[in-house]
Formats: sequence, C-alpha cells, structure tokens
Amino acid sequence: MGNVSLNEAILLLQNSRVADFNIWRFKNLTLKLDLSDMDFSDKNLSGACLNGALCTGSNFSDSKLSRINLVQADLTDADFTRADLTGALLMLAEMDRCSLIDANLTVTNLMGARLRNANLSGSRMIRTVLIEADLKDTNISVEGLSQAYTKFAKF
Repeated sequence: MGNVSLNEAILLLQNSRVADFNIWRFKNLTLKLDLSDMDFSDKNLSGACLNGALCTGSNFSDSKLSRINLVQADLTDADFTRADLTGALLMLAEMDRCSLIDANLTVTNLMGARLRNANLSGSRMIRTVLIEADLKDTNISVEGLSQAYTKFAKF
C-alpha cells in the first residue's frame, strides 16, 4: 500500500476496496476521518473500520454494511435507508436524526448509541442490541422492538 494519503484512502472506500482501506486505517488509527456529506449509497463497505469517523449527513442508503465498525462515529443526519447493517458495531455512536427506514439491523450492536429523532420505521431488529441506547423522540414501532434487547434504553 505504501504511503497512501487520506484522500486516496477515501477513494478506496468509494470504490468498495475495504480490505485495502482497512490496511491503511490500521496504520492511521489516530487520524480523525472526516467523511461528512459523502455519498456511499449502493456501496459494499462490509467490514470497514470507520470507528470514530465523522460521517454527518453522509448517504449510506442501499449499502451493504454488514460487520462495519462505526463505534463512536458521528452519524448525525446520516441516511441508512434500506442499508444492510447486519452485525454492525455502532456502540456509542451519535445518530441523531438518522434515517434507518427499512434498514436491516439484525444482530447490530447499538449499545449506548444516541438515536434521538431518528427514523427506524420498518427496520428489521432481530437480536439488535439497544441496551442503554437513547431513543427519545425516535420513530420506531413497538413490534420492531419485540426481538431487540432494550435493557436500560431511554424512550
């Protein structure tokens, strides 16, 4: 991979070259990634290591994001409509006003995530972890929560 710049690393992501991006990321873990307002719709970013990234207003709609690491990421106003987040790690993520309409959140870990005013209508939540998540003013159905873990979640 050599010396890849931040811009080149972002291009790897936009081209769904997750393995190459992750190699770069593990060499640059202390660098704060700013991916705000970027369009990742219809991309396959499964397994990408984006922990701590700033992704405000980014578009991840219709993307494959299984096993993605977005721990402590700022996803405020991001769009995950119809995205597949199966097994994704979103612990302590800031997700205010996020759109997760019809998203697949099966086995997704949202422990401690802040989802105020988010829209989770139609989301699939089988064994989804919402322990200690902040779900105040969130559009979510009671049926959608029936198979989720919600201990200490704030509604």
